[in-house]
Amino acid sequence: MIIHVRDTDGIMSSAEAQPTDTIYMLWVNMMIKGIPVSEYWALEFNGERLRDSKATVSSYGIRDGDCVDVRYTVVFEAMTGFYVNVVQPNGKVIRLVAAEAVPVIKIKHELARVTGVKARKQQLKAGGEDMKDEKMLRDYGITGDAVVWMEIEGEAGDRREKRKEGEGAGNDSLKIVLFYVCPLVLFFLSLWLVN
Repeated sequence: MIIHVRDTDGIMSSAEAQPTDTIYMLWVNMMIKGIPVSEYWALEFNGERLRDSKATVSSYGIRDGDCVDVRYTVVFEAMTGFYVNVVQPNGKVIRLVAAEAVPVIKIKHELARVTGVKARKQQLKAGGEDMKDEKMLRDYGITGDAVVWMEIEGEAGDRREKRKEGEGAGNDSLKIVLFYVCPLVLFFLSLWLVN
């Protein structure tokens, strides 16, 4: 079924959901679809805040074609949890507040808000493992303060591929000089050690 979502500016978007999906899954589907939501917003249907993230869409009476509103929530409700430090490709660190039950896509949307890099262009890594949008931080063992690495599509990956192909891996003239100089240095070093 299709659920319409009206954001805080009155802009309408749509997200797919099943009647048996939890409110949490609806939230994740909205973020994957690119509907802007953040830690500071909550969902409402017919004036009722959808607080129970484990409740199903149908348990709130939401049906195909219904409209859910995104509303600002009180900041202290959102500011619980721990710090996730995200290291950007340029070395700068962004510190976000999160909880272990926060989906990766939510972190990406918050990073998009702060950095201007669209969520779909971000790749987050924890312990060398690519993080999937629909998984939660706890799925990667993140249950307290943590460091996550951010790569941006079209930047870090391209450099790595060039190195693999031999391009951009260093100055070729330097390699040639070292190829001839190293044996000479070793030769003279061995003569000196013999005497």
